[in-house]
Amino acid sequence: FAVLCIFLPVSVLADDISKRNQSQVDNNPPFPKGNRFLIGVADWRPKSCYNNVVNLSRKVATYCTWNKGFHCITTEFHFFDVEYIKFREILQKNNESAKHEVFQAYLDSWGAKAYRPNQVLTEITPTYMVDHRVAFRMMDTLSARKDDINFLAIIRNPVVRAYSGFFQSDGRAQLEDFIEVGTAEMDIILNCYINGSLFINEKHCHSPEEHYEALEKCVTQHEGVVMRGIYVDQLKNFLCAGWKPEQIFITFTFKLHAEPLKLLKEIASFVGIPFNIDIHLEKQLNAGEQVQRASRTHLHDPITSEVKDSFTELNREYNEALIHFLNQHNFVCNISLI
Repeated sequence: FAVLCIFLPVSVLADDISKRNQSQVDNNPPFPKGNRFLIGVADWRPKSCYNNVVNLSRKVATYCTWNKGFHCITTEFHFFDVEYIKFREILQKNNESAKHEVFQAYLDSWGAKAYRPNQVLTEITPTYMVDHRVAFRMMDTLSARKDDINFLAIIRNPVVRAYSGFFQSDGRAQLEDFIEVGTAEMDIILNCYINGSLFINEKHCHSPEEHYEALEKCVTQHEGVVMRGIYVDQLKNFLCAGWKPEQIFITFTFKLHAEPLKLLKEIASFVGIPFNIDIHLEKQLNAGEQVQRASRTHLHDPITSEVKDSFTELNREYNEALIHFLNQHNFVCNISLI
């Protein structure tokens, strides 16, 4: 395969980003000063705001229930992808009043808690990271409070993510189905990305409309099993929308498994709140790794070494591109862990 690395001159990308930021109009809605948002954009599932921790990937959200001032929406929220469409007519007005109305609808999702002082309003929608429209929609809607927003991305080995995600979406699928779908999509990625139809190796920012128009020229339909693991493309899109790398905390599922308590402390520090955790949850987190009971992957044949190697070879190039990109920008991330 051709080696595909991303070398984005910081000055070029910064020019595009600064133009985007200059277009934002400051219009503060009635939202208590000091309140913040923490938005999970990738592989962070907060459904375990129940009595104990079952799934390791849900520990961060369980922390929300114990830490005073954190308020979680405990299901995938989908405000800026699915729900956003409902406001299409309002947003066509293209004025600050329309943006304020949409922001108010987003805020009201937390109820009265949103209007109490010193709160961290937390939600999760993994598709926020893969849908290129979302980062721009959030900037348009939340621009008045853009400095009060942080993002949390817990990402996985892209090969494991593809395999696990495939069976999570279709419990009846077999290994042969994964190989067929995954191989077909690898061909799409090689044709669309390496041949230049998409913008992963471009020096300039591109709008979501340009991105999807280019994708449609290359392919009419794909599953997204493999493409979701091209994290460099997704993170660059957030910067192009005007978000600062310092607002994005990037960590990894293996760290969530190995050092959950340490990770929670890092997240609390990142958001800027005192670390306050219930003693029972702290004991659970210190007890060691637990069985990830929600996963369906173990019910299926393990991925063969031949298939794993082919997927790994493809993703290695994009992981190298990711490292180059992270080194150029000040994301909150331990790059050495990649």
